[in-house]
Amino acid sequence: MFIDVTISEFKGNGNYLISCDGNELVRTLEWRVGVGLVLRCANSRYPDSVVKDGNETRKRRLKVLGKVTGVMRSRKLWQDGASQPPG
Repeated sequence: MFIDVTISEFKGNGNYLISCDGNELVRTLEWRVGVGLVLRCANSRYPDSVVKDGNETRKRRLKVLGKVTGVMRSRKLWQDGASQPPG
């Protein structure tokens, strides 16, 4: 994951590295008019969380640590249990 740590505040909808309730998390942040800031996890088993205003932001200690600018995936090409790649 590539994170631009020069971004320390919400700069439009997207994926961010945040600190919230004492935990560092990667979340999709989306501003919804009349709702607030929605924090969504990529894992759908976790419910969305909403931060409605500045008071709740301070209470939950929400802070933007950076914005995700890119992702690179790696893939293991050998079967589990093998200590070495084939060849």
